[in-house]
Amino acid sequence: MIKYILLIIISSIYSCSNSSKQETSKKSSAEDIKSSIEFSKKIIDFGTLSNDTIVQALFYIKNIGIANLIIEDVSPECSCTGYKLDNNTILPGNSTKLLVNFSTKGKAEGLQRKAIIIRSNTEKEYNTLFIKCNIIQK
Repeated sequence: MIKYILLIIISSIYSCSNSSKQETSKKSSAEDIKSSIEFSKKIIDFGTLSNDTIVQALFYIKNIGIANLIIEDVSPECSCTGYKLDNNTILPGNSTKLLVNFSTKGKAEGLQRKAIIIRSNTEKEYNTLFIKCNIIQK
């Protein structure tokens, strides 16, 4: 009789712990689904600008994956560069706009190249966009 009771207790414990492992594996596999990202351009060249100019660049970001694309962070390299992201969650097949502002005020003459780093739930977690120009004194 005691053997049967022990067998029932052990079976109950094993079945409960096994179901929680299955739920955990389902959650982690859903979180592991990565999306795919595509940019309209990776580099925008403003050409020659005077040293007191503010310009804007427009990048289109498209979700070419099967899962929602989540833009987790946008990090401009320099405080002279600002941005506005229309939407940080992009459904499969849809796009969003990333508007980047760049001020040449106080910048040295010559070639300038600034990076904008995009972190997202894609296989390659970090993608880099660039804006560049040649600054001349006014």
